[in-house]
Amino acid sequence: MKNVELILRGNVSNYLLRHSATIYIGLVCLSSLALVDMYFIGQLGSAELTAVSFGAPVLLFGINLLLSIGAALMIVVSKLVGKSDTQAVNRVSSAGFYLAAVVGAILMTAGLLGNDALFELMRASTEIIAMLSEYMQLIYLSFFFLGIMVASTNIMRAFGDVRTPTIVMATVVFCNLILDPLLIHGYLGFPALGLSGAAMATLSSIIIGMLIAVVLVFRYIRFIPQAFSYQWGEVLKVAVPITISKTMLPTANGVINALLAGYGNAAVAAYGIGYRVDLLILLFTMAMSIVVAPFIGQNYGAGNIERIKKCIQLGFRYAIIYGIVAGLLVILFRTQIGGIFTDDQAVIDQVSWYLLLVPMGYLFNGIYYIGAAVLDTLNRPTLAAIITFLHLFILYLPLAYLGQWLWDTSGIFLAFPVSSLLIAIVMWKIVGTVIKNIELK
Repeated sequence: MKNVELILRGNVSNYLLRHSATIYIGLVCLSSLALVDMYFIGQLGSAELTAVSFGAPVLLFGINLLLSIGAALMIVVSKLVGKSDTQAVNRVSSAGFYLAAVVGAILMTAGLLGNDALFELMRASTEIIAMLSEYMQLIYLSFFFLGIMVASTNIMRAFGDVRTPTIVMATVVFCNLILDPLLIHGYLGFPALGLSGAAMATLSSIIIGMLIAVVLVFRYIRFIPQAFSYQWGEVLKVAVPITISKTMLPTANGVINALLAGYGNAAVAAYGIGYRVDLLILLFTMAMSIVVAPFIGQNYGAGNIERIKKCIQLGFRYAIIYGIVAGLLVILFRTQIGGIFTDDQAVIDQVSWYLLLVPMGYLFNGIYYIGAAVLDTLNRPTLAAIITFLHLFILYLPLAYLGQWLWDTSGIFLAFPVSSLLIAIVMWKIVGTVIKNIELK
């Protein structure tokens, strides 16, 4: 196939930049689901905006868990593609569908049963929990369909196809963009459902995207119904550490939300806005880490170690350049960015402080993302999870508590770039050591 040939023998720099740009568009589309929701929900009022900010870590937890399954599936399948083992590719891919559906169903059930207790633990007020009740029920339902969609798009990425998943993501966002104003505000005769309308729009859009992805993925694989749990162990061996890594971040974000709750709704709402801006800006380095995974997987399966080294070197270089440029732009336009989402001056002031401090760490985040993808793909996902734990729970959260004591909310915001700098140094050193060990073998 053309994409496989490009990964195994094509120009490495050209592959990274072109495919990262394509995946970036898809990730922007996926992240725009939350930003579009924030825009329309912000028109309802600051209370609704605060409610969604409390729900964000829970939503991110579920998304990251499903993305972890998808990433692990992509890594395992890409290595089999590199070995040209078609039968194994079909069986593992088929089992991956089942696994994603099971995990999505577990997330859905756990969320529906434990919603109120969870938000009480996060110190949300009774009013906020009441606002979130129906909204989160629909979000929990979406996890099942999102899991199947993520499995489908990651199987396509394992073959080097990044364009089709991008089209799927763009379709989801387009549907959400159309449905949000209709269902939130009741335009064109639709019922005005408020927060519940935002969740209904998201759920409907994900279902449409899932159906398209499932149809398109069968251009690459043949579904084998009896392969229910085939090599689940291989996928889970990669997925569990990745899941732990990915779910640590929303867990840490929940703690940060709890810290900021002591400073009022404006601080929590500002964090929700700022964090979503971070996600949007950092999507390019996330996209590059996604591109790196199948490239390294296929070349590892084919024994092309030199191409792997070149890929890592270029990935780090591009991530640093992008992080510096993007960080400076966000800092420059920080006040205007806050005004896009709300006209509450207290929230805008907090957003401005957030976007002055946090973007200083963008270039370090890029090194971490790409390094983690390298370790995951080179059979060291547990090491990547340990580094993530070190970053969030040994560095970030203690620094946030210290920062709160010294400089209130600004100190909490400053903790992230400082911890990102320290962990980027660690990641750089460890990735270099891993590559040297592979060369020696």
